[in-house]
Amino acid sequence: MKIYRWMKRGSDGRPLAGTRFGLLGVRPKGGPGRSDVDAQASDEIVSASVAKGLSASTDPTMPQSPGDEFLLWEIDSDSLGPALTAEPSPTTNNPGHYLVKPANDMTLAEYQKALASTSANWQQVESGENP
Repeated sequence: MKIYRWMKRGSDGRPLAGTRFGLLGVRPKGGPGRSDVDAQASDEIVSASVAKGLSASTDPTMPQSPGDEFLLWEIDSDSLGPALTAEPSPTTNNPGHYLVKPANDMTLAEYQKALASTSANWQQVESGENP
């Protein structure tokens, strides 16, 4: 299954990893704005059973780009690796909204590292391309 996400591009041409909105990573609890997980410190556990994680969509038209600096990226869910899984979000009425979550409980640092390790597997969707 293909999943899509709007993210910034790094200097290496891949999605930019980090802990802010529009980056390849999750926003920890207690930071500015909305958090994506309940963990705050790098050694705190991110539970695989909680409906929180990195937002993505199976529909490349939703949501729309949050700004010109964001590019649409796609990845096949099989390319997330064994540490991550993509699951429908139960907290929204949008059936295309998915969460990339830990496959098993892991620390926030391990989760961020697992997300960042997928960077080379994301492909930029060129504008005008119909995925």
